[in-house]
Amino acid sequence: MDITSPEYKERFDTIGAELIELSESGRPVDITFYDKKPMLDVCVGPELDQVLKEGVVVEDLHHLLQNLALSNGERINMMDIWTIYEMPEDGLSEDDLAAVDMSEGDDVVGNTGETLRHMISATYHCETPEDEEYFLRRFLAALEY
Repeated sequence: MDITSPEYKERFDTIGAELIELSESGRPVDITFYDKKPMLDVCVGPELDQVLKEGVVVEDLHHLLQNLALSNGERINMMDIWTIYEMPEDGLSEDDLAAVDMSEGDDVVGNTGETLRHMISATYHCETPEDEEYFLRRFLAALEY
């Protein structure tokens, strides 16, 4: 990927900046991807934060963002990320999930007219109504933290 391309610069300004912040904080997140199932409750490895503290060479930073280490042992490319949803540091309990007001799932979000339920179903690649229900509850419960 050409790091001077407009597409890369736009992703770096949004997703890249968030990944750098998450590398420093160690906060768990759900990461969704354009073409595969999400990774849940993962943390961004400390490499990004360490490189920034040591003095960064731009090419090194961009290389790390294209080969990003996660707490589950996986390595991902920033360009493959669709969304990042922050999760509570202590995780979500069954009680947290049960207490969610699911009516918010029918709220229209963005300017396309889609509901929050539809957006979550798409980004988490839900295959069943049960998947959709679970991930919508998860998303809404995390907003409370």
